[in-house]
Amino acid sequence: MPTPTLAVTALASNTSLGEVVTACAAVRAGLSRPGELDQLAFEDESGPVPILGHPVGTVTGFQGEARLVALAFPALRSLLADRPIASGERAGLFVALPDLAARATLAGAPVPRESRLVERLVAISGLVVPPSLRREFPVGPTGFVSAIQAAIQAVSQREADVCIVGGVDTLCDDLAVAALAARGRIKTAENPVGLQPGEAAAFVLLESVDGARRRKAEITAVIKGTGEAREARSGDDPSVGEGLMQAIRTLTAASGPLEARGTFFVVDCNGEPARASDWSWCQQRVIAEMPGVFPAPEWYPAISYGDTGAASAALGAQLAARAFARGFAPGRSAVVVSSADGGGRAVLGLERSA
Repeated sequence: MPTPTLAVTALASNTSLGEVVTACAAVRAGLSRPGELDQLAFEDESGPVPILGHPVGTVTGFQGEARLVALAFPALRSLLADRPIASGERAGLFVALPDLAARATLAGAPVPRESRLVERLVAISGLVVPPSLRREFPVGPTGFVSAIQAAIQAVSQREADVCIVGGVDTLCDDLAVAALAARGRIKTAENPVGLQPGEAAAFVLLESVDGARRRKAEITAVIKGTGEAREARSGDDPSVGEGLMQAIRTLTAASGPLEARGTFFVVDCNGEPARASDWSWCQQRVIAEMPGVFPAPEWYPAISYGDTGAASAALGAQLAARAFARGFAPGRSAVVVSSADGGGRAVLGLERSA
C-alpha cells in the first residue's frame, strides 16, 4: 500500500552547533564544537582521562528527564513560532526518546520512573494536543521512524491535521556516560574507535501536501516512506547488514525503487566498528539487489554532532530537508539510516518537493 504523502513544512533543533539553520550549515561545512564533559572516563597512571563530547551549553547541570526537557523545549518553542498551530487545527506530538531503563541497568543505577516528557512539553508550551495524539517512543535511534509512521497514520485517518515529530536524547549526562563507559564505548586516547557523546533535540512538522499547498507553505521535503526491521543476530555476534537491508526493502516495497544515481544516504555511523561494519555489509547487499544505487554520496552527521542517540534520525532528516531547500542536495532523494543497540533497524525516505 503506498505511503500517504506528507510534507515537511517546519524544522527546529537545539544542538551543540545551535539552531537548525546554523547547525545544518555548520555540518555542511564540516564544523564541530567539541568540548570536555564534566565526567571522566577513568583514571590511569597519568591521572584523570577526560571525555570529549558535544554538549549543549544551555543544559549544563541538568540530569535525566530535566535535561531532556531543557533540550527539547527551546526547539519546540522555535518550531511553534515559525509555524503556529491555527485555531481548530488538530495537532499530534510524537517524540523518540532513549531507553532510559536499559541505560540504568548498564550503569548499575536505579531504573528511572516512567517518562513524562511529552506531557511536560505540552504543559509548558501551551500546545493543545489531545491525549490520544501524544506518544513517546523510548527505543533510541529507530524511534523517530516509528514516530513518523504514527504521524502518517494519524493524518491519513484524519485524526490529526498536523503532526510534530521529533527526537530528544543526551549521551552527555551522568547516566548515559556511566552506561557507555561500562561497555568501553567512549572514544578516548586509549580507545580511538569509540563514540563521542552528543545531545540534541530536533523536530519536524508534517502535514498533507495538499494542505500545505492550499496555505502556500514552503515544503522543504516530502516523506517518501519508511522501513523497519530487526537484526537477526544478537549478543556479541557482528551484524552483517541483514536488518538494515530488510528495512530498505520495506521502504522500496511501499514507495518504489531507490533512484539510481539520484539517492544519497544520511547514516548514523558514530565511530564504532560494529556500526560501520553493519552499514558496509548493507551497502554490499544494496549493490547486489539494486544496481545503480551505489556509488552514492554518504553523510555522517555524528562527525559534527557526536552520537545523539534518539535525536540522530531527526537531525539527519533535517539535514536532508535543508539540503533540498537550499539546493545543495546531491540527489532528488535521501535515505536516513538508523540502528539501535537492541537490534532495531530503520530507514526514512525523503525527496525534494516538485
